[in-house]
Amino acid sequence: MLRPMSDSVAPHAETRPADGRVPNRMFCTGHSLWGLLGVFLLLECFAAVSCRKDPGDFETARNPLSFSVDTVCFDTVLSTLNVPVQRFTIHNPGKKPVKIARIYIRQGESGYGAESFRFTVNGDTSAVIRDLILNGHDSLFVFIRSGIHLSGQNLPFIVDAYFQCDIAESRSSQSVYLYAYGQDAHYWHPDRIYARPYPNIERPDGVDTQYIPYFVWSQETHPITAGDKPYAIFGYLTVPAGETLDIPAGARLHFGRNAGIWVQQGGRLRINGSPDHPVLFSGLHLDSNYDNKAGQWGHIWLDAESGDHFIQYAVIENGLSGIWLDSAANTAENTPGLVIENTIIRNMTNYGIIAHRNHMEGVNLVIGQCGKSVSLHRGGSYKFVHCTFHSSSHDGYSLEMQDERQTGASYAFSNCRFTNCIFHGSSSDQLLLDIADNQATPYVFEHCLIRQLHLTNASDIDKFKSCSFNADPKFYNLKYDKADFRIADSTSGAFRKGLPSAVSGVATVDITGFTRPLIPTLGAYEYQPLETPEK
Repeated sequence: MLRPMSDSVAPHAETRPADGRVPNRMFCTGHSLWGLLGVFLLLECFAAVSCRKDPGDFETARNPLSFSVDTVCFDTVLSTLNVPVQRFTIHNPGKKPVKIARIYIRQGESGYGAESFRFTVNGDTSAVIRDLILNGHDSLFVFIRSGIHLSGQNLPFIVDAYFQCDIAESRSSQSVYLYAYGQDAHYWHPDRIYARPYPNIERPDGVDTQYIPYFVWSQETHPITAGDKPYAIFGYLTVPAGETLDIPAGARLHFGRNAGIWVQQGGRLRINGSPDHPVLFSGLHLDSNYDNKAGQWGHIWLDAESGDHFIQYAVIENGLSGIWLDSAANTAENTPGLVIENTIIRNMTNYGIIAHRNHMEGVNLVIGQCGKSVSLHRGGSYKFVHCTFHSSSHDGYSLEMQDERQTGASYAFSNCRFTNCIFHGSSSDQLLLDIADNQATPYVFEHCLIRQLHLTNASDIDKFKSCSFNADPKFYNLKYDKADFRIADSTSGAFRKGLPSAVSGVATVDITGFTRPLIPTLGAYEYQPLETPEK
């Protein structure tokens, strides 16, 4: 509420004490406010004038800048795809500021590298940055991204360029060399969406519906050859009923997120790698930072009542799960839904292989660095010979078998046999055998090395024949980024512990093609003297 002003008091009048002194207090009138603003403006003018550098204020020496690197290299980059950013710093070690007249990408020897690199300097994404001043003892952050936009070349190629700084006062230039290995590819994209309830094996918390982008494969529209170009696949390559997807030796398939292979009911998958030219299934990122990074793509999904399937000499890596084998089309045990030989499955977030009520045979398999190596559910018949299973998760298993009798249905395992295999990993118990007691010998382990501290029926001779518990297999290297499941030396708990009669057929040689002796080493690798393991 406004109070009326007394007529007897002037707006800015002040009553002085009898001695005539002015009270020591601050007040501001309209005139004094404008005066203060004038002072501030004057000070700003002085500051602006003082910040203008004369030519003599800048560093004039040649090469006054220091770079944290002299070269930035990008591993193999699929053309048209961006790759992770790399970073370095520019430092001014002197006292005087350095005026950088121009920052830009200069062409390299390849003749087309300048278009393949982009940079950001302290948040500025301009293609050319001009007249940037770097004060003494200060630094700039530089972020470099490579995106190669060449196509039509089958063989890998190199693009190069220079990140260049032209120094104003000394008329000199300093640069960082940039180069990237490029690889053109065949690009396949989805054209439809399939929605389904999210499967429990990969369901994120709070997500009920999974949306699967996919395209329908045929030999006419999407042929896969053993040519020089890899395949960059977005969404799920879907094999419909009546079709057989044959993948030849040497083919390389790289998948984006939420991508993989989906073989529908009545379809078949045949992967025909060779010892010298395995078939590769991996993520889109080819640089070394992603060599051992799980979860980059989905999985190979062999849907219910599909098959029979065959896989030999494949490397399946860096996905959510390796192979998901759903219920069998043929329940006869002599007709496996999947035969898989001489194959490596590694660096999977969830499972190496997960199977539901099916029949599978595996020989010379290495399944390692997975949350769980092999997970068998709802019964079935399985046979594994000379396989190495390793779980990297502290709560995971190399093998779990669950009949899921709690659901009220009857899912029986029968004639499951594991011979000359290794089950090892990070946790102290590598087997989870959750099977009803009334099943008559649903599984047999013979001549296996098993890490298991808590196994109530380990002495059951009908189920564990000549098995070694908790011996050290002495793998060559268990570092996550360099995991190597070869046997390091002859003191291994797996050395010459195998069942001789299992050395037949495909198992006559190990996964590398080395001939097994009469008494073989357990696992996929036969022992061969090796150099000292890398620490």
